Amino acid sequence: MSDEPTTMRQHPAEAPPPRRFFVSRHPGAIAWARRHHWAVRAQFVEHLDVADIVAGDVVIGTLPVHLAAAVCARGARYLHLTIPLAAVQRGSELNAQALEDAGAWLQPCRVTIGW
Repeated sequence: MSDEPTTMRQHPAEAPPPRRFFVSRHPGAIAWARRHHWAVRAQFVEHLDVADIVAGDVVIGTLPVHLAAAVCARGARYLHLTIPLAAVQRGSELNAQALEDAGAWLQPCRVTIGW
């Protein structure tokens, strides 16, 4: 008999689904997200601690570049909430319908920092 410890291997079909985080403090963006099927399993947070992110996680929001890059560096996926706004709409709180009307969508991004 070997002295090596045995490890349980988990079948891929039994692996837990990736965690999904929607990061926003804006009520309109949160309401918009809740209209979509992918939000059912999402954890809604106002602030993201990148140290909590693991490979395979999915992070959705409008993160600053340095945080989006840190998410990607940890092996997680980043989906940017892209909102094509007219100049007069910038800086104002938009509700879920205004985001729909503007054509908001999730854009997959792979972000790195460096030259």
